[in-house]
Amino acid sequence: MVWTVASGLRYTINACTRSISGTGEIREGTARRRGHSRRVYYMHVQEENMAEQNEVYKKIKECMIEALGVDEADITPGARIMDDLGAESIDFLDIVFRLEKAFGIKIPRGGLFPENILSNDAFVKDGNVTPQGLIELRKRMPCADLASFEKDPRVSNFSSLFTVDLIHRYVASVLG
Repeated sequence: MVWTVASGLRYTINACTRSISGTGEIREGTARRRGHSRRVYYMHVQEENMAEQNEVYKKIKECMIEALGVDEADITPGARIMDDLGAESIDFLDIVFRLEKAFGIKIPRGGLFPENILSNDAFVKDGNVTPQGLIELRKRMPCADLASFEKDPRVSNFSSLFTVDLIHRYVASVLG
């Protein structure tokens, strides 16, 4: 299992909180000692991409500030676009437009913010995203961290998936 992370984020591995001083991946492995094995996590840092990723993050911050009229201090990797930054559905169009302009990329409709998940009866039942819906979310949102949402897949929690970090990972994946 590999998680891609960005500079400046904090993460918890084996009950220790650390700050990341470069970009890289948190990887899962197995440590063996005296006939026993245990799961371990370690950080694989890719220093050469740090400046480039910081530039991407700065541009994303600028886009979010312009689109939402929020203070720079409000834009953090974990900031939820709707819940913390106050975005409304129309703001998502503005965010996509500004990202496309800033990075010279094309974001297909539903590419960053998937459509028709919550309105599809096969994906939602009794106010919860179904297992089939979670599979569809993984397909449509490969850059999203679905771990906590999968534990409590209530439709009311769906907006918490949309964070500044999600946008950063998405843009970084498009840029290659």
